[in-house]
Amino acid sequence: MENKKTSGFGIVLILILLALCGYFIWMYMSDKDTTKKEETTPNIKKEIISDENALKKVQEKYILAIDLYKLKDKFTKKDEKIKIDNQDYYELSDYDKIVDELFSPNGKKEFEAYHKDIIVKKDEKVYLKSDSIVDMDKTYKETTFTKKTITKDNITYQAKSFYDGLEAKEYDFVLVKKDDNWLIDKFHFPYKKTE
Repeated sequence: MENKKTSGFGIVLILILLALCGYFIWMYMSDKDTTKKEETTPNIKKEIISDENALKKVQEKYILAIDLYKLKDKFTKKDEKIKIDNQDYYELSDYDKIVDELFSPNGKKEFEAYHKDIIVKKDEKVYLKSDSIVDMDKTYKETTFTKKTITKDNITYQAKSFYDGLEAKEYDFVLVKKDDNWLIDKFHFPYKKTE
């Protein structure tokens, strides 16, 4: 009779121990999941750039865009000229590298559309018309920026540039994030030929 009581008691004890082990394992795993959620939440917040850093990035990229749109001394030109449609052109040896480091594919299309009369692509090479410097009679003064939106992969500000001889207008200036780099996705050059 005692053997039956002992073995019954042993079985109950084993079941209680298994239940306790299961409970502690469940608590440990629940605690671990909570820790993971807490750890990832701040990382998401860190991915969104601060207003101050976004504005600095916008100001820096805006000036680089203005300088590149002017074209003067921005690309490495080969010494010899070549004729294309009875016009003199220089071959640019670093065009794609320079443009792709600053612009997204959308920004590059906008850049190339603006310069379509003076930059020519032919036989997988890029050429710049020899007399292609933007009219600099109008002098750049400054640009003011107003924040519109900031997300982890997009910064949009309204930019208003002031030049001597040009009326100041506001346009969206957009940066997009690609591989930890901020690239210009939308930019309005104040010397637009279509206006």
